[in-house]
Amino acid sequence: MLRLLHWDDYPLTTLPFSPRGLVELTLRRSNLRTLWNYNLYLNKLKRLDVSGSKDLTELIVSMAPELEELVAEGCMKLNLLSLEELPLSLNYLNAHGCSSLETVSLPLNHSIKHLDLSHCSQLHQGEELITQFLKGWKHEQVLLRFACIPGTVIPSYFDNQSLGTSIQLSFNGMGFTACIMIACSRPYHLQFLESSYCWSWEAGGVFRINLRPNIYRSYGMDEEEAVTEHYLVIIRVLSSKNNDQVANLLFSSALELTEVSEIPLVEIKACGVRIDIPNQI
Repeated sequence: MLRLLHWDDYPLTTLPFSPRGLVELTLRRSNLRTLWNYNLYLNKLKRLDVSGSKDLTELIVSMAPELEELVAEGCMKLNLLSLEELPLSLNYLNAHGCSSLETVSLPLNHSIKHLDLSHCSQLHQGEELITQFLKGWKHEQVLLRFACIPGTVIPSYFDNQSLGTSIQLSFNGMGFTACIMIACSRPYHLQFLESSYCWSWEAGGVFRINLRPNIYRSYGMDEEEAVTEHYLVIIRVLSSKNNDQVANLLFSSALELTEVSEIPLVEIKACGVRIDIPNQI
């Protein structure tokens, strides 16, 4: 039974066979319009990559209950229902540049560790999506979770906020969640992969995160459209045994841009931090 299929530039609009036994399916830049129907149960599928499939309009992932990784980057025609009913097993979701996507619904107690919804121009869920993201991971102990979504406002429940890259606050040694607002002048836009950041705890309760997004230019955009695009980067950090006696937390964020010939205007505009307590959203 076929367990792994990798076919870049797949030429057909559908799959001519039942992929029930597949564990990994990679069809980048395909001509697919739909992958499968609602009656197909894919209980073995762990990884699905359909990035760059520009004609794909529907992606039914609720039929893959063991799916762990979903890459739909650049699927510009995915409709508003395409990323609902996500499986609880999912821990990586990349939907960067899905410009028709209007709704994403994260299940309660989800397992997502990395979420990239950057450059999804029709996605305006903002605080709602952040709240959904923070309601996951009830049973998993992961040191850091990361999300990037479109947004221009840091939610008010980040009760310590600063117009800048850093903030200092009282700390009780428990975990915390931070929200960083980044602005990027169009026609450029950003993407955050798993390799797009690094972080560290330092002595005295100092937490540093360096953001290294990929930078792309959007072609075909008129000069009048060259406005600023905003991103909200959310990170959730578990408590550290080395900091359980620290009375204050200094949260510090920075951008590390790799462009050298033509650096667009990218800057951190604000940040907010809240200390996590049990049963908090």
